[in-house]
Amino acid sequence: MKLFLKYIIGAFVFVIVTLVVLDIVYTKVFENKVVSSKSKYLTLLENKHYDAVFLGSSRVDNHIVTSEFEKQNIKVLNAGIQGVNLKDNLLFLKILISNKVTFKRLFVQIDYGYNNNDFSLASSAGLLPYFRKPVISDYLKSEFKNYNSYYYVPFYRYAVNDYRIGFRGVFTNLLNKRKNEVFNDYKPLFGTSEMSSFSLPNKLSENPDAFNKIKSFCEDNNIEVIYFTAPFCSKLKPSPFTQLLADEITNYRDYSTIYTDDLLFSSCGHLNNKGAVKFTHEIISDYFKE
Repeated sequence: MKLFLKYIIGAFVFVIVTLVVLDIVYTKVFENKVVSSKSKYLTLLENKHYDAVFLGSSRVDNHIVTSEFEKQNIKVLNAGIQGVNLKDNLLFLKILISNKVTFKRLFVQIDYGYNNNDFSLASSAGLLPYFRKPVISDYLKSEFKNYNSYYYVPFYRYAVNDYRIGFRGVFTNLLNKRKNEVFNDYKPLFGTSEMSSFSLPNKLSENPDAFNKIKSFCEDNNIEVIYFTAPFCSKLKPSPFTQLLADEITNYRDYSTIYTDDLLFSSCGHLNNKGAVKFTHEIISDYFKE
């Protein structure tokens, strides 16, 4: 019986030590300076100043062409990340402020996501190595139901997100292999496809928690913020949604129906490269020309 107990205790200690070692190894590997994702790029960005920062999902990442701003001597950060929600945007805004990234003006892309109060795992997986960074851990404490497991159980946060980052990601970072992406610019889409109809909601959420938190944070930090809805294709179904947003938000601009030429779109919700350049010049003309 004593031998059996010793075996059980030994196995338990071995598992714990292994998990601790794996946690340390994964964290050290991912903390290197190889920029392998947009979320990591934004997390490592420090002590920079921009004329404007753009926050949003793919409808910023694929739409805001920073090089077109640069031609006008306007320094812009495209902080759009594929698949994120407004709560993710708020976290990255807090990270930028914490890292002493300053800017004159903030643009936040907003549409059907106004009604979404969820935090997306699309960005959080890239933040796992920095989970104990105060600005991140403080924010995620209220967003993750299993926060204590993420924070205190060694290797747990990597194990449950293995399909997002996994051993391949560790191996790639370990070998210092960079992805063929430019994380400080936008991600262009090319060509066009047959457009499918797209619908926006017919009403606003009565409790837009994510939006309200962004608004409050900007007010508390004296950040000038402009909310906007990026273009949709001609198949966008009639809806009162953007007018409701305009009635609710004073500093809001609706670009949802400015283009009827579907050759500017890769899909109904995403401009292609030609459309993105055209849209970028619309914003430059509206907000950066005296």
